[in-house]
Amino acid sequence: MAEDSISHLDISGVADKLKTETTPEGFNILLLSQSCLLISIFDVSGDVPKMRASISVNSDLVAAVSVDEKLVAVCHFRDIVDGPVKQMSQLLNLMAIVKSWCKEPKW
Repeated sequence: MAEDSISHLDISGVADKLKTETTPEGFNILLLSQSCLLISIFDVSGDVPKMRASISVNSDLVAAVSVDEKLVAVCHFRDIVDGPVKQMSQLLNLMAIVKSWCKEPKW
């Protein structure tokens, strides 16, 4: 349980730890700055990539989710993360549900 905790890490520590985890396929992990971690899925058709879905995690470890360029209300993932992300398993489960929403949006 202690190894799962990320609440003591800063955003770059979360990014480093996430890169060592087995994550759902198709995600790109990018530390945009010391204040934002972007976890995204891109569709590439032709020459123009399009962001299909994203999870952004701010420096307070609060996650925001978008699918097809629409912000997903927190109520749709509150059962996984309610407030700051405290455990790596929460982030991995959020990635899995977001990937499933790319196939079948729920709203």
